[in-house]
Amino acid sequence: MGPYVCYVGKRKNLSGREMAEITPLLTGISIRDFLLRVGRAGPYDFYREFRVVKPTTSYASIRKYFYILRELGLIEFVEEAPSAAGFPRRLYSIVPGMEEDPRWGAPQIELYPATKFGKRRYREKIEKGERIPKGRRGAYR
Repeated sequence: MGPYVCYVGKRKNLSGREMAEITPLLTGISIRDFLLRVGRAGPYDFYREFRVVKPTTSYASIRKYFYILRELGLIEFVEEAPSAAGFPRRLYSIVPGMEEDPRWGAPQIELYPATKFGKRRYREKIEKGERIPKGRRGAYR
């Protein structure tokens, strides 16, 4: 599982179903460990368990993480499954051999390098006239 431990015990989620406890420190690592545990799942499946631990997270944020992980080649689309909402759920799994890839720790920074500065430091660098990488890292264009 790597140097990070995201599942440390058992607890119940909002619907009363038993689940593994997730630490909200590194979302990418938590998604990896969740997918390793369940095999294949969609963003909403992860969101249902993750919001118990980190209620401030949004479903849109989790969807964005799944998009970034797919763009990096860490996860892949597996199938569409029927859902109660009437539209198909898209299920993903980890690409074989990518379980220990270091990009799980900071997928947003890997895809968009300027995000490592944060808002304040980014503005300071722009005001000083420093060259800031914009958009995607060249390898992912």
